[in-house]
Amino acid sequence: AECEELARRVETLKDENGSLRSELRQLREECEKLKSENDHLT
Repeated sequence: AECEELARRVETLKDENGSLRSELRQLREECEKLKSENDHLT
């Protein structure tokens, strides 16, 4: 019972982790793009 609950929690956290990593990657790319645009302006 407790073990199954923990296993479910692990799966949920893995999913969240994957989503957050994906979001972080997108934000990094966006940040690089903005830095690049910014450098061209100065």
